[in-house]
Amino acid sequence: MAFRCLHTCPFSCRRETALMKQVGSHPEYRKRSIRAPTTSSAASSHSVMERVLSERINDWVGGRYAKDFAQAYNTGVQNLWVNDAGSGSGGHIVLCRSENKLISDRLASELEDCSLNFQTCSLAYEDYKGSLELREAVCEYVKKNIVGGSKSAEDVVASDICISAGCGVVIENLVLALCDFSDVALVPAPYYSSFDRDLGMRAGVSIECVYHSKRAEAAAAGEEEEEQLSLAVEDFEAAYQKVKAEGGVPKVVLLTNPHNPLGIVYSQKDLMDVLVWAEQRKLHVISDEIYANSIYDHSGDEGSAFTSCIELGRRCVSSGSMTESFRRNFLHCVFGFSKDFGASGLRIGCVHTSNPEILTAWNALGYSCAVSTHTQYVLTNLLKREDFVSSFLEENKKTLREAANVLKQALKEAGIPFVVPRAGLFVWIDLRHLLASSTWQAERDLWAKLSIDQRVVLTPGEFCHAQEPGFFRLCFAWMPDIRCLSEAAKRISAVKE
Repeated sequence: MAFRCLHTCPFSCRRETALMKQVGSHPEYRKRSIRAPTTSSAASSHSVMERVLSERINDWVGGRYAKDFAQAYNTGVQNLWVNDAGSGSGGHIVLCRSENKLISDRLASELEDCSLNFQTCSLAYEDYKGSLELREAVCEYVKKNIVGGSKSAEDVVASDICISAGCGVVIENLVLALCDFSDVALVPAPYYSSFDRDLGMRAGVSIECVYHSKRAEAAAAGEEEEEQLSLAVEDFEAAYQKVKAEGGVPKVVLLTNPHNPLGIVYSQKDLMDVLVWAEQRKLHVISDEIYANSIYDHSGDEGSAFTSCIELGRRCVSSGSMTESFRRNFLHCVFGFSKDFGASGLRIGCVHTSNPEILTAWNALGYSCAVSTHTQYVLTNLLKREDFVSSFLEENKKTLREAANVLKQALKEAGIPFVVPRAGLFVWIDLRHLLASSTWQAERDLWAKLSIDQRVVLTPGEFCHAQEPGFFRLCFAWMPDIRCLSEAAKRISAVKE
């Protein structure tokens, strides 16, 4: 299959390794270095005359496996599994896309009604941070649905909210504003694979993985998997010292809670410990909370419940463990409507920050990634329908819970280990027992068997910077018929080494 447009495939911008590589011919690029992907041997052999893309951009598209991933995804989309008289078809089961299609129809009908009476004045340019009316509506949404009426609700004001075309570009803009080229972000791994592109392609920021150093000991002690993957300050400190020893400049901590790809919710204590440590190291904290309203399992004690960093920052200040200056200037909370509303195509991402310099800078940062005024108008009207929003979010959690339960049961029956998910659209599964050897090449070979022979398309753990080969992310909300999940588990378990 010919493949040109890499942007149609969710794997297109995967950074396959984290090698230090000089990029571009600009003096700024010559004097600094950044972690970038390795390109194929064929691509690297092209002369400057033959290359169409700049070297800077060429390093962030394609790669040795991009064509294989694109072909698997596109072939799967063209021949999807359907339930045929209860027996199912031989079609492909695409479980690599973190997108929620389970209740799209209900939202679409409501959005159609919200688009009526569009005003002529909305055809003009708007504030690049988002229209005031939309920011006020988002502000009320955050108070009710993200900070949940806690005391921190009074800290959420419309003037501290910026809105751009998706959470990816919001994070990119934040690191552009906060970091110099070749600065480093500390990110707990595994992590959402596109963070590499979001931080690296334009801002030139590389990522240092923060791995749980005591995971093996925790597993041997019989601790739950979620505890094995919890946050620990000593792991952040180790990553920080490693960067410093290599001559790098740590500048940002990037957290994701609820977590992609693990599907877990970090404890309030762990998060607060990291926030306090970040102030000691003078690091900015970006908290990606794009799945804040996709939590479908609320089991556990109060300390394990999702709590936004907006609220956790306030608690740290109240306890005397954090200064008010750090909370206001170094803590930035990202959220949006792509995942919780199943509306990724609308491209609406937000950040709450009280840092006045970032808020001023967004007048420039937001220029090339502003949300269309029509979309802003429609979302403003939708958010004002608070009864609908509340009902929709509850229905979303219910459908996610049903899909996750179907998948968990199928994985158990198939003998496939997994991290028990509580939130998000995915499950982190352990297929190490199916590897021919404990190598990344063996994981790639297994991925190929699953995609081609079993017609199940997953996201390899290597993409997410897993600590060892054999783990995969399985997204359960993109296929509209959740009955495919049981079939997928059967196909996966049928693979032979």
